Amino acid sequence: KDEMVLVLRNREKQAAQARFHIGKVLESRSSDGLYDQTLAEKSIEAYEVFLSFYAKKNLKSQYEPRSGFDDPWFTKHVPLAEQRIDTMRLEQARGFLAIAEFYEKKSEWTAAQKYYSEVNRVTQSEMRGDQDANRQKINARANAAFGRLFRKRIESAVSDYQAAKAANRSSQYEKALRLYRRAHVGLSLRRGVLDQYAPAFTDEALRMRARTEEDMRRLDGVIARQRPGGK
Repeated sequence: KDEMVLVLRNREKQAAQARFHIGKVLESRSSDGLYDQTLAEKSIEAYEVFLSFYAKKNLKSQYEPRSGFDDPWFTKHVPLAEQRIDTMRLEQARGFLAIAEFYEKKSEWTAAQKYYSEVNRVTQSEMRGDQDANRQKINARANAAFGRLFRKRIESAVSDYQAAKAANRSSQYEKALRLYRRAHVGLSLRRGVLDQYAPAFTDEALRMRARTEEDMRRLDGVIARQRPGGK
């Protein structure tokens, strides 16, 4: 009986080593050249599968080997798997942050908002040791960016709307339509978001958003009539 238990434990350890190795291989491939977010996510998932089988969280919310998996290999590799997940999450966060800041500089607010949200997603959970301080710094940068981003997005949309009206008065209909569309996208926010980040603009922004829909329909008709064969 003892021999059978030993055989089964050895087989389970071999399975654990294989699961850990899958995560390690995917991690290596994700950082081979340009950082690959998709492979990093698959590596994280593989490490999480490993932890779900062989580990549990202690009172400090950190992983430790489950009962029956407390030999030296598991004692070493369970916290190592958690550490590798944290390291890749930080790398993902830095990548998403760089992309978000790039789009913010180009005034592409929707794309910037998407990637700042991704930063928040991957930096929500507490991390081990010194890595948690880095997580908090990146998370704080993303949170601060949200307020700045929404204010700039709303102010830029209001400016686009005024520029669209001026282009419309000058009969620059295609330019006006382009600006009305940008203003409409920029102002497509819930009242709660407007109240939180730009309360001085809320009511006027909502009125402008409604007017842009009418203006876009009207200018589509004007432009269509100006084309050859238009009526």
